[in-house]
Amino acid sequence: MKRFKKWTVLLAVAFVISVSTAGCTTNVVNQTSNVGNQTSASSANMTTYNSGNFTITYPKSWMNTTNRARTLDTFSVTCTTKNNTFLGAVFVNSSTPIVFSTYTATHVEDMQNDSNVTIIESGNATLAGNQGYKLVYTTNYSGTLGIRKTMELWTVKDGKAYIITYRARPGDYDVSADTVQKMIDSFKIK
Repeated sequence: MKRFKKWTVLLAVAFVISVSTAGCTTNVVNQTSNVGNQTSASSANMTTYNSGNFTITYPKSWMNTTNRARTLDTFSVTCTTKNNTFLGAVFVNSSTPIVFSTYTATHVEDMQNDSNVTIIESGNATLAGNQGYKLVYTTNYSGTLGIRKTMELWTVKDGKAYIITYRARPGDYDVSADTVQKMIDSFKIK
C-alpha cells in the first residue's frame, strides 16, 4: 500500500513542478529540446505530442513544458489565455507493475482524506479505449493559486499508469472543457 502512496505523491510533485514552471504569458509551443516529436495534426491550430509512450493532440497556442525520465514521462500544456488553465498527461513505468484497482482505490481514498479536497464526481470511465477512472474535485491551495477545479482521468495498461489531469480556476474550467475533451479524445497509448 505504501508504494502506491509513494506514486501518488510522486505524481503530485511532478504536476506541481509542471504547473510552477509553466506560465500563461507566452506563446511558446515547446520549451524543451529533443523531447518527443511534434507533428502537425489535421487541424491547423493543433499539434501532436509523441512521447514514445503516448500521443496527445493539443492547441498550438498552449505552452508545452515537457519532462522525460526513464520511469516518468510528463507532458504538460498551459493555456496562454486563461491563467493557470493546465492539462497534463503522465506515463508512469514503475519497477513493480501497477494494478488498476489498487491504484484507483488508494488514490481515491487519499483524496477523500485530504481536508483541502472536495470531491464533485467520481466513477468509472474510459481512457484510450481502456478501463479507466475519472475524479473531479476542487482543491483549496494556499497562496496565489486559490481554489482550483481538477479532473483526473487514468488507466493502467500492461502494469503502467497513464494519467491525464486538467486543472483550472472554477470560472475557467467549463470555458476550456470542449478543447480539453478533444485533447483527451486524441490521447493514444503506444
